Amino acid sequence: MPKGYGAVMCSHVAAPYLPQATVLQRYAHEHYPEWKAARAALREPVPFVVQRDIDLFLQCRDPGLGHATVACGECGFTRDLWYSCKRRWCPWCGTRRMHERAKAAIDVFAGYPVRHWIGCLPNPLRYGMGYDPDLVTGGVNAFVNAIFHHQVWQAKAAFNLTSVNLALTSAATFIHRVSADLSTNVHFHVISLDGVLTEDAASGSLVFRRLDPPTPEEIAAVAQRMCRKTCTMLERRGYWHPTHDDTEAGSVEGTLTLPGWRPERATFHGEAAQDPKDGKKPRAGIAFNVHATRSVEASDRDELEQLVRYVLAPPVADRQLSVDRDGNMVVQLKRSRYDGSTEIAYDPHQLLDRIAALVHRPRARLIRLHGVAAPNSRVRRMAYHEREQGSPNRIRQTNQHRQQLEEARAKLFLYARYAADRVLSCPVCLNRMHLVAIDSPRFKYRNPRWIHPDTPIES
Repeated sequence: MPKGYGAVMCSHVAAPYLPQATVLQRYAHEHYPEWKAARAALREPVPFVVQRDIDLFLQCRDPGLGHATVACGECGFTRDLWYSCKRRWCPWCGTRRMHERAKAAIDVFAGYPVRHWIGCLPNPLRYGMGYDPDLVTGGVNAFVNAIFHHQVWQAKAAFNLTSVNLALTSAATFIHRVSADLSTNVHFHVISLDGVLTEDAASGSLVFRRLDPPTPEEIAAVAQRMCRKTCTMLERRGYWHPTHDDTEAGSVEGTLTLPGWRPERATFHGEAAQDPKDGKKPRAGIAFNVHATRSVEASDRDELEQLVRYVLAPPVADRQLSVDRDGNMVVQLKRSRYDGSTEIAYDPHQLLDRIAALVHRPRARLIRLHGVAAPNSRVRRMAYHEREQGSPNRIRQTNQHRQQLEEARAKLFLYARYAADRVLSCPVCLNRMHLVAIDSPRFKYRNPRWIHPDTPIES
């Protein structure tokens, strides 16, 4: 072993921290009180859910809230875990969440070619539907059903199936609430199998059959079906009053009466989204735009990982943010707009308004599984190569063993308060790390069974 290598393995490595380490955190910490006072002066108080999320974000990685220590029992590698706000829009916690969820999503689709579908709503629906979870669920179902309808009927014609029910489909939906410039824009990213699964009559197993790439006309047909089904869903809830329905042209005309918004006459239609590289701006505002030109082959796991991380990424990364001379927050866009601009600036109140719009309802499900991938699917195990995901080993809580009760409580506190999911594997020897101690104002714990591997054993 090289000289000094053992000392490196057994050294204490703490997560680097500076107060208000991220650009967004420093900026929000400086302007949040005056923004809240300005909202109160306008008789538009900040909702409790928004205040709670921003307060937790301002405390993210605060050393005053304590830390937990985990260590490897084989090599002695030690790491401190700082308090994590676990907000999905937090640049630091959102990036960590992306890495945690990526592996599970990749394992679901590994071994099959997939296609990336993007469904965008018209402007009148982007804002009105964004704060009603039932309407968002209806929009997701309308988009996914339109995709599945296209796939099963294409499979029936291509493979001479006697019924569309013999073609099984699968997809995962990732709900995004904002655009790259942090403006409210509810849209859906769907990763679906680029084909269908059919049951083999001889063996009873599922066989994957690849479908041809959708043409622009077929993508437009999916968008038109999404448009009609979304308006039908709104009509059932009393928010859409149709006056004209031309199914051949794919347009729907009526009056939109979303709660909190003025009644508005609108004519919606569906069309295939145009590539921004062409320099042509699609007819935004009245159209359901669908994009489905990107596909990933079954053998290209790296591209699949890149796609999954893209749809799981937080709304904005810290490297995209900077402050200009006027004190405005500058957001670097991921790609240039149609007018050629690559960045957009917000004053403090505008930025905090954008952050408030990012806050979703508690326990909102932003990832949905459909078809064969759904948890209640009877053929899920037959279709996918599932891998057992590691779960924290929580000791059974019994009144007979106080030490086990304390250790179980400490582990629950660890997973609830700190970013522990991706660091419980030792980066040196890949063994599982153990909880050593927790030191916080609310809870203090030290593992009595922890013994450092370099500790000499008495004879």
